[in-house]
Parts: sequence; C-alpha cells; structure tokens
Amino acid sequence: MRSLPMELLEELKSALESAIGGRAVDTLPLDSITQVQLLLTGRLDYGFVWVPPQPPLHSLRVITESLAVVVPANRKFSSLERIAPEDLAGLKLASTVDPLTVPADLGPYLDYLPRCDRVNSAVLGGTHLLVSSGEHCAFVPTNSNEHFLLSPETRRNILIKPLLEPVPVLTTYLAWHRELEETATFQAVVDAVTRVFDLRPIIGNTAIPTEHSVFTNGS
Repeated sequence: MRSLPMELLEELKSALESAIGGRAVDTLPLDSITQVQLLLTGRLDYGFVWVPPQPPLHSLRVITESLAVVVPANRKFSSLERIAPEDLAGLKLASTVDPLTVPADLGPYLDYLPRCDRVNSAVLGGTHLLVSSGEHCAFVPTNSNEHFLLSPETRRNILIKPLLEPVPVLTTYLAWHRELEETATFQAVVDAVTRVFDLRPIIGNTAIPTEHSVFTNGS
C-alpha cells in the first residue's frame, strides 16, 4: 500500500481481518508501479495505488486528499503564506516513491526539484527527518499527522505549508485482479475498505460514496 497514517493503517488492518473471518492481513509498503506488477502476477491480493490501473486489474476510488509541502523552518519559508513551484528551487525532494509515479498535479513543482533522495517508506517520519536537515522538501496530504511522531526538536526544524491554488490532489484507489471478484471474501473486503474511508472524518478530503456503481475497469 501507499503510505498511510499509522492509526488509519491499524484501523484498516483490523477491519479487513474481521471481514475475512479473523485471518491475518499482511501489509507491505510499496509504490504504485510495484503494486501493479505484483497484482498482475498474483503475488498481491489488493493494493492502494495512485492511478487507476488498466484491465485485467479493476479499481475503486477510496479517497482524494489535498496536498501540502514540508519545508525547512527557515526565514524564507516562514514568511510565505503559500508555496509556489518556484519557491522550492534549490531544494531536493525527499520521497518514498519514484517522483515519476506521483500525481500529475505536482508536475510544476517537480520541475524545480530535479534531484530526489529516496527514503525507506518503512521508516516512520523518514521524509520529515530529511527535510529537517535544511536541504529537502516533501509532499504530504494536508491531513497527515506523521510529524507528530517526530521529536520536538525535529518538529521545530520543519514547516508544513499549503501549496498555491489550485491545490494539487492525491487520489487513492483500491486495486485488485478481476479474478478476485469470484472469491468468497471479495465483497467483504471491499465493504470493509469502503466503511473505513467513508466514515473517517478527514478535513479537506473526499471519501467515496458507498454505491457499487463506483466500480470501474480502470478507464
């Protein structure tokens, strides 16, 4: 799955395990491209990806989040109300994924961030720690609470700033191979995911409707 807040991950894992009769659910931090490859080969049952995949994979939109940027807490960024693409010139991008896989809305910002340092997505707060050194920035959902996992000293060295309007968004899709639709647990899994995201109060985010009409074939 893509990076998710820890409490949301635990809530989702619990709901899925309950939905499939108490069996354990294993979660893996993987970028969208890797997830699609593993879904196609049957080595992964479900994934949370940023782009609706093509057949034979099917997908369901689960959440759309507005994005913000984590920047060093210096005088320049402290004085800015919103961050424009050119404001990031001179910084490097800290990211848990290949920048080529991020939402297209971030394209204008990435044009000013030609250098990227990859961070292990299994390290909680890894991108924020890198930003705190003063040379990087990172994009996060506006509702992200990952910075609360950092030490007070590290939090003092970063700022989370809104981006220029129109604010870039990140849409997440639950993806699976169409063969899974014939299994006994398929609908239970989809219902559990829908319930967790639909009932979760997230400011600035749009949860999916619950009707089955939201199923797509990736087109």
